Amino acid sequence: MVAPPDDVEDSAFGISFSRARLSIARVSVAHDGSLAKACEHAARVSARALGVARVGVWLFSEDGAELRCEYLHCEDGSAPPDGPLVLHTRDYPEYVAALRAHRWICADDAQSDPLTAELRARYLVPLGITSMLDAPIFRGGQLIGIVCHEHRGEKRKWLSSDRAFAGSVADIVSLVYEQSERIDAEERLRQQAERAKQGHKLEALGRLAAAVAHDFNNLLGAVDALAATVERRGQASEEDRGAVRAVREVVDRGKGLTRQLLTFARQQPVTTRRLDLTVLVSGLRPILTTLTRERCELALEVDDLSRHVYADPTQIEQIVINLVLNAVEAMPHGGEVEVALEDGTAHGRPYAILRVSDEGIGIDEPVRSRIFEPFFTTKSEGTGLGLSTVHGIAHQLGGVVEVDSYPGRGTTFRVAVPLAT
Repeated sequence: MVAPPDDVEDSAFGISFSRARLSIARVSVAHDGSLAKACEHAARVSARALGVARVGVWLFSEDGAELRCEYLHCEDGSAPPDGPLVLHTRDYPEYVAALRAHRWICADDAQSDPLTAELRARYLVPLGITSMLDAPIFRGGQLIGIVCHEHRGEKRKWLSSDRAFAGSVADIVSLVYEQSERIDAEERLRQQAERAKQGHKLEALGRLAAAVAHDFNNLLGAVDALAATVERRGQASEEDRGAVRAVREVVDRGKGLTRQLLTFARQQPVTTRRLDLTVLVSGLRPILTTLTRERCELALEVDDLSRHVYADPTQIEQIVINLVLNAVEAMPHGGEVEVALEDGTAHGRPYAILRVSDEGIGIDEPVRSRIFEPFFTTKSEGTGLGLSTVHGIAHQLGGVVEVDSYPGRGTTFRVAVPLAT
C-alpha cells in the first residue's frame, strides 16, 4: 500500500481516514448475512470519509463476463436503482484492463479520462458522475471486483491521501471476503462431518433393525402357524375361531411392521420395473377411501397422463399409504386429504411428483427438522417408521421428499421420482 505524504497524514483528513479505516477493519464476518453488512458498512464509511455521492462494491462473475454491483451506498440521498447494476465486461475492455494493471483508477474527469471514457454514455452521463476513484479488489493475485467511489457535481481532483484510503478500503474488503470464504468452508466441513456421523448411526441402526425384524418375523411365522392349526380343528367354537382370526390379523400387522423395518434397513427384497405411476395411484382409491372414511374426505386428483417410473409397486404403495395415514392422524377433527400427481423438472430432468396435502394441525420447525429420523415420533402409539420409510424409498428411487408445513396451516408432502427414459 502506498502511504500518503507525512504532512497529509498529520492533517485533519489523515486523521479522518485513519478513523474510517479502523471502523471498517473492526467489522468481522461471523454468521450468515454479515458479509453484506460488512460491505455495506465499508461503503457507507468510505462515502462519508471521502465526501462522495456513491460508493459501490462490485464483483466479477466467475467467468469474468459481468461486473455486478453487490452493495451500493448513496450518501447524497439519491434513490438506488430499481434493478441490479450489471456491466458486461466485453463492452469496456480498456477499463477492465486498467483495473488489472493499476493500484487505482483515479479519474478527475471521468467522462474524458482514457481509462474510464468507455463508461461515459451508458453509465457516467445517465448517473451524473463526473469523477471516479476505483480501487481493485484482489484475492490470491486474482482480480475479483472493485470498490468504486463516484463523485457528482464539479470535477474533483483526487489527492494522494484519497488514493491511499481507497486502496486500503479495497484491501480490507478483500480480507472480509477471505474471512467469509473461510467461515463457509469450515461450515461445509462441519456439515460433512455431521452427515458422516449421522450416516454411521443410521448404518448401525439399520443392522440392528434388520436383525430384530428377521427374528420378529420368525416368531410371527410360528404364531401364525399355530393359529392356522387351531383354525383347522373342526371342534373349535365360533368364539375360538374369532379369536384365532384376530390373532392372525395382529400377525399380519406385525409382518407389515417388519417389512417397514427391513425397508428402512434396505434389506427388503424389491422388484424394480417400469410402471405407470398414474395407473398405480388411481388403483389405490378403494384402499385410500377406507383409510380416510371414518373422519376425513379423500380428494384424489389424478389425470389420465401416463407417468412411467422405475420402481417396485409395493414401494409406491407404501409411500402413498404412509403419507395418507400421516395426513389423517394430523386431522383429529376431520378435514380433506388431497392426493395428486403433478409433473416437474429438476437438474434438467423430468420428474413425477406425488403430492399429499392435509388441513391439519401442521408441524412446527423443531419437529419438522426431525420428522424423517427413524423412530422419531410425536404420537404415543407411533412407531416413527412411516416417514423415514417414505424418505428411504424416495432416495432409493433417485428422488427427493419435501415438506411444507406451519402450525395451524396444514401440511403438504411432495415426493419427486424421476420419470423413466
